[in-house]
Amino acid sequence: MPTENDRKIDHNTPVRMILPASIIKDGATVTRVTGAAKFILRHSLTVYTDQQGEKPMVLEGTFLFNTRGQVNQIKPDTNLAWATTALDLYEWLVESQIGDENYIEDK
Repeated sequence: MPTENDRKIDHNTPVRMILPASIIKDGATVTRVTGAAKFILRHSLTVYTDQQGEKPMVLEGTFLFNTRGQVNQIKPDTNLAWATTALDLYEWLVESQIGDENYIEDK
């Protein structure tokens, strides 16, 4: 039974979670747990060259891109704050369960 302390949550309700970088979705906007500066989280970095015929180099890892285009590599278990919406969180949870052997699909 709803109480006066219950909050209604809709698609756009802001949600902030602290999670290890390795499980936050690629391309998410994050901050450090105690910081305010925003970063884009990437799980790989592709380096292109202007040399004709050379293939781009793909670096696997966990990277933070700041607004000035600078890149820092971090440990995958670094906790970050992910600010998102209730809908994005729901979609991420559903997508992350698809490869889980414990996931049971409703029939």
